[in-house]
Amino acid sequence: MTKIIKLPIDLGPQGYVRFVRKVNGGLLATTFLAQVNYLGELRRAYIKIYDHTAQPKAVFNEVLGYLYAQAMGLPSPPVFFLDVPPHDVVASGLPAPISAVRAVATLEAHDPNVATDGAAKTLFDAGSIDLTYIRQRLLSSPAGRALVAFDEVIGNGDRNIGNIVFSWKHGVVAIDHGCILTGPLWTNQSLNSTHDCGNKAFEIINHKQMGNSEKSAV
Repeated sequence: MTKIIKLPIDLGPQGYVRFVRKVNGGLLATTFLAQVNYLGELRRAYIKIYDHTAQPKAVFNEVLGYLYAQAMGLPSPPVFFLDVPPHDVVASGLPAPISAVRAVATLEAHDPNVATDGAAKTLFDAGSIDLTYIRQRLLSSPAGRALVAFDEVIGNGDRNIGNIVFSWKHGVVAIDHGCILTGPLWTNQSLNSTHDCGNKAFEIINHKQMGNSEKSAV
């Protein structure tokens, strides 16, 4: 059966509904949570406002990572584009623009009918990360094992516990693809084949010796 790959869509100014709250992290882009009208449904989405002149590759990476995830059967929330009105650009923490700002967005959940536990880092207090628990969640899910292969294929060196999302029934969802393909910038250093893009997902599950069955699964 032919796999249908959904391309990112452009919601324009009609897709944006309202600002919800700022979020922590987002070093590459100013990031906040908003309510959007996605194909006739009110959904929540993470809005990322990149400096498009300095980081066009980060935007390209977000789209390509989403397409790769679909091709590999790895749950990944839809990526799309929309226009953020000036007053909410200011609410996100950026200077007031003259007009609406183009942004890349990702739905908070890949499936509105599947409960999400949240990103792995939100499950623990700072300084008390239980890597054993995260490791078990990754290894117990086919999607978790696929995540390791996915990061290897796309050269993702940024799979921190903030962009691994756990969902109901031990599901694993991949988010945040801005740093794939050796990084977010079109520079000679980042495009060099020796640039560090170590597979952090593999490092997480391999933080202690894996048994034969676990190695086989991965």
